[in-house]
Amino acid sequence: MDNQFDSDLHLETIKDLLQFTALQSVKNLN
Repeated sequence: MDNQFDSDLHLETIKDLLQFTALQSVKNLN
C-alpha cells in the first residue's frame, strides 16, 4: 500500500516538473 502511494506521489512530482519545464521553455521562446 505504501509503495503504491509513493509511486503515485512520484508520478505527480514528475508531472509537476514536466509542466514547470514546459512553461520555462515557452517563456524562453517568447
